[in-house]
Amino acid sequence: MDKPIIGIVGPGHINKDNPFDSYSKVILNYAKRVRQAGGIPIGIGFEEINLDEMLICDGFVLEGGCAITDNYLKVIEYAFKRRKPVLGICLGMQAMGFYDSGKCLKKVDGHNMEMFDMKDIDNSKHDVYLNKNSKIYEALKRKKINVFSLHTYAIDEKVFKGNYFKVSGKSLDGVAEVLENKGPGWIVGVQFHPELNKEYLGLFEELIKEAKLEKD
Repeated sequence: MDKPIIGIVGPGHINKDNPFDSYSKVILNYAKRVRQAGGIPIGIGFEEINLDEMLICDGFVLEGGCAITDNYLKVIEYAFKRRKPVLGICLGMQAMGFYDSGKCLKKVDGHNMEMFDMKDIDNSKHDVYLNKNSKIYEALKRKKINVFSLHTYAIDEKVFKGNYFKVSGKSLDGVAEVLENKGPGWIVGVQFHPELNKEYLGLFEELIKEAKLEKD
């Protein structure tokens, strides 16, 4: 099979008293973009991720959400060891920061709507400036992008150590909006939401391209 398999890891909820209230969530827009980019999306990490699930995947997407789980950190560690590409989105990027430096997040103002309503999502858009010598620039071929960015927390660069990742894109107010791994391989985290706009399909296409390289 030529198409790479992309494991999508999403947030979950466990209710030990009610099995009907225990679930893992794969948001359809992530799967849609993976398909459009030429990959096969599958949901993994139902409750606790295991090696068998990761072994069948050629790359990974880490969804946005509310809390960093061990599943996110296990995928990042596996990706480094097996040189598998990863695209982390919103919480997925924050998990990369946590993997690198532990508790390195801070609250930020002006990057989330107080009362979220999809009809007002355009109000969340702002410019992000990309380092020209970066993996994300190679994917999008632009120095400046205008993106949907909805987050209450962000990387605190006063605490962030940069052991494995570096910042390669920021908003105008200096908030880190992109992390990428140092050196070879392709592990990229974005604080914004490229899955909401086909304009940024290039990020998913780059993920698929890297997955094919590692697959071969």
